[in-house]
Amino acid sequence: MRRNLPHPRYTVALVSDEPIVITGLRSVLVDCADIEFSANSAESLVNQLLCSKAEKPLALIIDLPLEFMGSRNDSRFIQRIQQSAPGIMLVILTNETHALTLRRFKMLGIRALLSKKDDLVHCLPKALAACLQGVFFTSPLIRQHMDPAGIAFDSNQQSSSLTSRELEVIRLYARGMRVKEIASLLKRSVCTVAVHKHNAMQKLAITSNMQLLHYVQSQDRFAEIPGY
Repeated sequence: MRRNLPHPRYTVALVSDEPIVITGLRSVLVDCADIEFSANSAESLVNQLLCSKAEKPLALIIDLPLEFMGSRNDSRFIQRIQQSAPGIMLVILTNETHALTLRRFKMLGIRALLSKKDDLVHCLPKALAACLQGVFFTSPLIRQHMDPAGIAFDSNQQSSSLTSRELEVIRLYARGMRVKEIASLLKRSVCTVAVHKHNAMQKLAITSNMQLLHYVQSQDRFAEIPGY
């Protein structure tokens, strides 16, 4: 029986080291998505993304092993995909339970985080619908792990220690200005602006410029900075 879905069919790419996972995902998505390809390694995945000519919205569902998420390789892997296919909607399946790791993935620009222990038959179509609407989606168990105290996670708490100048610098940077251009605009030295940017990234536990861009773009409060 086909599901009545409020969104168009997707083109979905799958990646997992376990064939049984890809088989299971295909069965869940059979009524709401077109499976473009599947892959079982980062290299083959990136190559297929570069060759893909999908005309429909493209969602990429990645089954990340627990040991992979615990390393910095996960960030580099995600960044490679984003560079290979800008605008792709990334959905992560994981057994990860560490709140900081899950929050870091949200900052990387992941569109949805789902626990493998949740009911994917119900959660996965909802996650895809949320992706198309530009809404970050988490499955029930992921929400519990990200927010064990039952209090909604406010990413603005992470930026509460930033100075007004640091906020200003990273917002201008996220708008496409180079450090030299920001220095000229603010009438500060390039070194000073670079230090502000570095300090802000340290406080936010951000390790790359791409993460910084995603973070600033997700923070409505930065739009309140006067004069810009």
